[in-house]
Amino acid sequence: MGDGTNTDRLIPTTVNISGVTALAAGGEHSLALKDGKVYAWGRNDQGQLGDGSAPVGHSAPALVPGLDGMTQIAAGASHSLALDDTGNVWAWGMNAAGQLGDNSTDKRSAPVQVITGGVTEWVAAISAGAYHSLAVKNVGTVWAWGSNYHGQLGEGTRTDRLIPTAVNISGVAAVSGGEKHSIALKTDGTVWAWGSNGKGQLGRNGNESLKPVQVQQTGGSKPLTGVTAISAGALHNLALKSGTVWSWGYDQSGQLGDNATKLDQTRAVPVSRLTGIVSVAAGGYHSLATTGSELWVWGGNWLGQLGDGTTNQQSRPTKLLGPAANVTALGGGVWAKHTLIAQ
Repeated sequence: MGDGTNTDRLIPTTVNISGVTALAAGGEHSLALKDGKVYAWGRNDQGQLGDGSAPVGHSAPALVPGLDGMTQIAAGASHSLALDDTGNVWAWGMNAAGQLGDNSTDKRSAPVQVITGGVTEWVAAISAGAYHSLAVKNVGTVWAWGSNYHGQLGEGTRTDRLIPTAVNISGVAAVSGGEKHSIALKTDGTVWAWGSNGKGQLGRNGNESLKPVQVQQTGGSKPLTGVTAISAGALHNLALKSGTVWSWGYDQSGQLGDNATKLDQTRAVPVSRLTGIVSVAAGGYHSLATTGSELWVWGGNWLGQLGDGTTNQQSRPTKLLGPAANVTALGGGVWAKHTLIAQ
């Protein structure tokens, strides 16, 4: 929680940090971006807090030394990523599958450089899956590294990669990593996915795919189009489309928000009750969406991750904050069992 205690919270509690512009929720750790610097708190057994103090965790935000000019952050199950303003990627934490991209499997308690920037090509966006990592270059290419048993790296094999490897896809604007799958948003508004498909998280029928396949929406084999943002949870995904939210994949905790059916969806379906949404975030088994002035939550809640004062799961979006919440950033994550918001 970052509030200086080890107490679970069923309602939002204040973290002692302000001026935050981005958030990332990992398995049991959290990251915040402020003035180009990264702050971390929570569990630290794999060095995922990046301050050299592993295995000692922190119950309040602590500065990650040596990083400045950071523009993006991402958190996996037990590793962390940051992107600087020159297009370099930095990583720290767990590295058993090579998810740090430094050509080793040694965990790191301080940041190491993964991808360097360049004159014509540099990294423009990053994401962390549970045990793998993703990056998009400014030219629209995707690179992946780390765990690949289910093909979540999208390069056609099941071989773990210790350094970034090219994915056979182009024209990409954003990526998001799930537990054992990955999704990508192209500049044309289409969504593509690869890796495990046991719960329909690839947005189509069939087995897992070692290469990118196009996500479909409900109503036959129609592709999902017009998407402007994406977010992958452990086994489900969210997409933002003209102020509405679409979801697909695993739904046993109600994380799809599709009229309380609790049925896994192999195609994207619209989430009920939501309009005017500007940002979405998928947690491990719960979901978040905001209009900026309102915050909506739904899905798993056994640890109070919905912040509504209960531990009851919600199969439809429930308004947590509004009508003047002024939400500026959301923190979900592939394994996140907690929620972060910035106001």
